[in-house]
Amino acid sequence: MMTQATQNSPQPFFTYYRFNGAEPVDKAGVSVASAGDIDGDGRADLIIGADLANRGGMDSGEAYLVTAMALAADAADGTTDSIIDLDNANEQTRSYQFIGTEAGDRAGISVASAGDVDGDGRDDLLIGANGASADAGEATLLLAADLAFTDAADGAEDGVIDLGTPAFISVLTGAPIVTGVDGVRERFFLDRAHAGSFTINNFNPGEDIIDARNIDISASDVSFTNFPSGIKDFAEFINNGVRQFIFFDATASVDTGDFLFS
Repeated sequence: MMTQATQNSPQPFFTYYRFNGAEPVDKAGVSVASAGDIDGDGRADLIIGADLANRGGMDSGEAYLVTAMALAADAADGTTDSIIDLDNANEQTRSYQFIGTEAGDRAGISVASAGDVDGDGRDDLLIGANGASADAGEATLLLAADLAFTDAADGAEDGVIDLGTPAFISVLTGAPIVTGVDGVRERFFLDRAHAGSFTINNFNPGEDIIDARNIDISASDVSFTNFPSGIKDFAEFINNGVRQFIFFDATASVDTGDFLFS
């Protein structure tokens, strides 16, 4: 909150913003936390939970990442009055709305900054959903570097992200076999704790990404099914200090512009 004094008023007045839930029963504000600096602009961002929102089903819950740039949403309802509808916030650059996957998940019941988990210089997020998995509960770690990529996974870059998006769950850790989803842009993470080869089913050349965090791999370390031509080429990129590998066949026409990096 910042104060500003005027010549005609001996008392400072306050410039503030109020964030309203999208629907009366959403319970927006049930959890609120500093998100750290998600977008790397040097300013702190906010994350706001609304655990009874219904976009993903009854009480599926939502959470909103509100960056400093989202304050422009104040005027989205036609009135600049320091009141921001959270449904408008995700339409601003670098702000997102996270949707609980199933009814009863209550995503957003808890939210927190995770700090810089992957060492890319940007803070990451945690969103709790205590009703998920038959009330066993879940917590989702969202890496700031992958938000734009995951937003586009459903074919629409609209600032709305389903917490069940495969880009969050296609993590190769103990089990070195994972099956992708046809027609969905995905990023597969290779865990350096796993020794040996990986098998990825339904990899989409020119669309999906293999992300290797600080490990050395070669084309022979990864095998694919439903990829008739086999691995014919192999490209390496440096993204925010992270080595990322993209595999594609000889017929694919790809360059760095074909892949969405945040």
